[in-house]
Amino acid sequence: MQKEYDLSLPVQGKKKPLSLPDLLSIETLLRLNPHWIVENLDEDSGTFTVALKDHETEQTFQLSGSLAFSDAQTLELAFEQGDYSKIRLFSKDSGFWAQVTYNLEEEPDEAVERLVVLWVRSIKEYLRMYLKNTLNTIFFRYIMNKIILKMTPSQRKISLMLIRLTVVEIFVILLIVIGYVIFVLKPLGAP
Repeated sequence: MQKEYDLSLPVQGKKKPLSLPDLLSIETLLRLNPHWIVENLDEDSGTFTVALKDHETEQTFQLSGSLAFSDAQTLELAFEQGDYSKIRLFSKDSGFWAQVTYNLEEEPDEAVERLVVLWVRSIKEYLRMYLKNTLNTIFFRYIMNKIILKMTPSQRKISLMLIRLTVVEIFVILLIVIGYVIFVLKPLGAP
């Protein structure tokens, strides 16, 4: 059974179209899955074998498959076993779409489809960072490629929580300083 998902992502940024072979490697695609921890990856000219650990169940399993690019806007990630046999990203109507081929005759289980949709969404958000070349997107691309993709899902959650707490702390400190200046120092210096 095949299902298509609209990524709502334009093929072309402001200057040039996205080139999937330049942006997505086997390792990047596997690390973008929000539920997998990549433990060991062996790749050889488009084929791969990877030892993965499921973040939720803590089960370790092996996955084999291949990655092929038929052009700059089409990639096909094929798996030898699992709930789905193929994920294909392609351009259609000047936007990116994802087509997932499930190893099922009927509609896929809700949990299986949810996992695939979350993975496709994270690929979409990763590609979205390459649509613009602003200082902000360049900074976040660097952070994503050098730090976040190398983390496990739990490390990502902890880091995000710490960043949020730091922003709140800075905001509270600024409020205290502004309050001190307005309510303590200003009345002392007033005539």
